[in-house]
Amino acid sequence: MKKAGTDIPKMRPISEAWVLENTLEHQTIEGSMLYSPQYSDHEFVYRHITVPRKIIRKAKELLVSYGRKNNDGPSYHGLQVSARRANEPLLPYEDVVTQLYIHMSSDWMLYLIHERDCTLCFRRPRRDGH
Repeated sequence: MKKAGTDIPKMRPISEAWVLENTLEHQTIEGSMLYSPQYSDHEFVYRHITVPRKIIRKAKELLVSYGRKNNDGPSYHGLQVSARRANEPLLPYEDVVTQLYIHMSSDWMLYLIHERDCTLCFRRPRRDGH
């Protein structure tokens, strides 16, 4: 019989130095964007992007145009909007690329906007079968 919790993958500690070394800067017409290194859990690979405040405003305008409201997800400590389901993006990929100037492959899904920190959070399913 397995002990409870033994199937949970071990998470390696992430140091601030590792994050700083592996962060990519991308210049757009809207300003500088900082792409975090990828990190994962047992289900998803994650990456967040720190963007100029005007990109956050544009993302919120797009959400309103799709009928989404700030209270559709958690609303604490600046977390304004999150996807309601794991496989439901906040915005279509085309809008993320053409309106928000984010350069990522189409399997990445915007699932959370952290307004206070000007951060867009993305995830995609793991491909390694774990």
